[in-house]
Amino acid sequence: MNSTAPISPEILRDQVMRDCGIGLGDLYSSSRRANIVFARAIVCTVLRAHTMLSLPEINGVIRSTRSSHAGVVDAIERVRAGQHDADARAIAGLKVTALEYAGYCALRAHEASQPTSLTHHPERQLGLPDLNPSRRVQSQSLNLHPSRSR
Repeated sequence: MNSTAPISPEILRDQVMRDCGIGLGDLYSSSRRANIVFARAIVCTVLRAHTMLSLPEINGVIRSTRSSHAGVVDAIERVRAGQHDADARAIAGLKVTALEYAGYCALRAHEASQPTSLTHHPERQLGLPDLNPSRRVQSQSLNLHPSRSR
């Protein structure tokens, strides 16, 4: 995976919350339940490693503005030190470390954050001619099909 490729913080956050069985209100709360703390830590770790977001911006993704970015640093250090490995096994139901789970979440978020243009236009993936006249004009003006002459 290209680490410079964009990851949507909201997509990542929503995927981790779904995996951990929590809602946005839980994530923003001051709760210290294990699944909520684990979800916050994973989101922080992935966003720090795979985005250009600052620590205060990452804090805004996982919490309300009441807390400081120091919690983000602490969460990342705990994941890297292996302190959430038992949580990864118990909460996510996976036989991996928390850091491995964070890598898996980054990959999923990267794929989900990609533009859907190729998904909506499978003919481009297969190299087939575009049969929709309105898109054909646009694609020719953008020279998306260099083998065709104008």
